[in-house]
Amino acid sequence: MDWSSGLENVIVIILSLWIIVCNWKIFVKAWEWWWKSIIPVYNMYILCKIVNHKGWFWVIMLLPIIWIIWMIVSLISWVLMNSWSPMAQWVMNLFNWILWMCSMLAMIATFVFGILIQVYLWKVFWKWPGFCVGLVLLNFVFLWILAFDDSKYDLNNLESSSEKQKSQSE
Repeated sequence: MDWSSGLENVIVIILSLWIIVCNWKIFVKAWEWWWKSIIPVYNMYILCKIVNHKGWFWVIMLLPIIWIIWMIVSLISWVLMNSWSPMAQWVMNLFNWILWMCSMLAMIATFVFGILIQVYLWKVFWKWPGFCVGLVLLNFVFLWILAFDDSKYDLNNLESSSEKQKSQSE
């Protein structure tokens, strides 16, 4: 009997619950209802609202759905491709390649926008700059720190830092 896969599942469940509790506390600190942190897609929308981004920003985080579509289309085409003409096979291969490229771009965009959300989260809670690096690299540890420390949510910090950048560039 292999115990490693069971242990991995337990670790994943514990980390998931950890992140849910941390998000719960961060949402409450940002004056949002606690239950908004546990609804899967809606919590991304609210998190983008907390860091002062408009509604379109959270849609970027849903782009990996393209990867799921690509997997389904690839599976169907792989099963049916032998009965198709060579031209239809070529077109389907091209379509699969385009979908694969789009899914890879979607993954990269999701990764970049996930980092941006962590940067803006750091700014609205006004932590030291090293904390931002920690949020990106060791998210589950620094989310816990952010959730349970005495930092205050202040959206003006985000706006004042962008005004400082504008005045420095002029």
